[in-house]
Amino acid sequence: MPNGVRAQVDLLPNSKHVTLEGQTHVVKPAVLAPVLADFFAA
Repeated sequence: MPNGVRAQVDLLPNSKHVTLEGQTHVVKPAVLAPVLADFFAA
């Protein structure tokens, strides 16, 4: 799955791939919140 995501990032303009270290498919809200805040602030 990671390779597929990276391939999509290469195709989509203005896209970015971020790995949240130590997280699984169910990301902890405390880890995800700052990433989403940065995304929406941009």
